[in-house]
Amino acid sequence: MALPVSVQIQKQKQKKFEKQIVNFLSKVPANYLKEQLKTAFFGEHTPNAKEFVKMVSSAKYGGENYWVSGGQGFRAILQIVNHIWPKFQSNLDMFEDDDDIGFNFIQPTFIGYLLHYVHFFPKLRKYVETINPDDFRRADEIYPSLFLEKDSNAYGFLLIPLPTVTAQEAENWMEGGNLWNEEILWKTKGFPSWSPNEVFSTGSLEQITPFVFYFGTLEELVDVIPQREKHDVSGHFRQLQSGKVVSVRGHKKRKPIRSKVITDDITDKIVYRVYDHQENLRYIGEGKPDRHLHVNSGASHNVKINEHFFLHGEMKVEIIKEGLSKIEALAFEKMLLNQAIGMGLWNKKDYEPFEDFSMKGFTDEEVRDYALQKDED
Repeated sequence: MALPVSVQIQKQKQKKFEKQIVNFLSKVPANYLKEQLKTAFFGEHTPNAKEFVKMVSSAKYGGENYWVSGGQGFRAILQIVNHIWPKFQSNLDMFEDDDDIGFNFIQPTFIGYLLHYVHFFPKLRKYVETINPDDFRRADEIYPSLFLEKDSNAYGFLLIPLPTVTAQEAENWMEGGNLWNEEILWKTKGFPSWSPNEVFSTGSLEQITPFVFYFGTLEELVDVIPQREKHDVSGHFRQLQSGKVVSVRGHKKRKPIRSKVITDDITDKIVYRVYDHQENLRYIGEGKPDRHLHVNSGASHNVKINEHFFLHGEMKVEIIKEGLSKIEALAFEKMLLNQAIGMGLWNKKDYEPFEDFSMKGFTDEEVRDYALQKDED
């Protein structure tokens, strides 16, 4: 079916605009251009000239979101999340323990605005500090921007780049939700133009580039992985669980993944922390409700815990979470261990030979089967 005349004219303008940028960049010395792009972008990789043209073009005329593939990468998004989340945590007492928490953040860049919707599922959020990108692997066998903790596969984050939207569509998205910036920047500061010199200017870059960021356990993330087998979807508005209304453009989308539980549904696991006689955190563990009793038994599987018991007496045990599934317990334990690196914990092979996460966690194959297996029930 032929495109409407207005759309055809817009496409022609976009192609002409891209040619103008290409012609301008062709006159810039290659090494200088490479260094400028390297300085401007701090993401997973630096965009090349072709990728950069697409990023600017989508900010001007709309279309595909090129910011992940085009240079910023997931590390840049994590940098924003890590900047905001610790400040947001001070308000966690306002929420119930089982509440999802989501907020919007507008990020200004020299080639347009990025709009992040950051969503923390309830299981882990209270204990999240900094999310270190080096702790995760890209699980692209399931979805290209799903990242799981590389040792356990039990928790991680999902980054969904969405097509660019108009300012009005972005404001509809944010309506009724939390905006971290406290102001809509394109209303107070206008839209940026990329003007590298007095000869060339893009004019106002008025398309907003949105991302959705989810953080949670494997179980929580599987439920929001974008749908897979494509079929046509008409443009519409969608209300999220948070109450936000999202403008969804007409697009191709994928049919749902039907997931299957990879472990039992018994939720009797706990996660606990252990402190020495000087109140120093020394150990983090998970297991059945009585698992922590080994700590003050004198017969622990951990050499250093036994040594403390006989030299200094009993250790303080803090049960921080109860009623967890196996996936949730492993996610809690591994996240807390990752955050405690360098603190002198006794969770080491030298002291605890059977606590290797290569044996405790879920294999890549198990995770793939969990997320992708068709419902055979």
